[in-house]
Amino acid sequence: MADMINGHGMPEGIANLAVDRASVEVVDLGQVVLNGFSDRAHEYAGKVLQERGVKLALGAGVKEVAADHVLLSDGTTIKTRCVAWAGGLKAAAPAAASGLPLGRGGRIDVGPDLTVEGIPRRVRHR
Repeated sequence: MADMINGHGMPEGIANLAVDRASVEVVDLGQVVLNGFSDRAHEYAGKVLQERGVKLALGAGVKEVAADHVLLSDGTTIKTRCVAWAGGLKAAAPAAASGLPLGRGGRIDVGPDLTVEGIPRRVRHR
């Protein structure tokens, strides 16, 4: 997993990231990955993601996001402390109401490490 993350888009310089303990799970209400593309693209993307260790939860929606888990519409619970939400063409209303800098489509602008400019980064020490 560490090679996948570091070798494919994770910025250098992110210190103390325990990538050996990280996992990536994609949740999509649709039945396929890359729904707007061809069947061939669906199959290829799903295969490549799974080969790289990504878990796919297709046909399930997100019912609840909490500090330590995500609850899916099918009753599955994913234990996590980090959720990256990427969906739709326009941000949900809470993004606009957050007071954070907004970009295209009303989305919250973030840096390559998912931090928001002007918001102090909290560091957890173990």
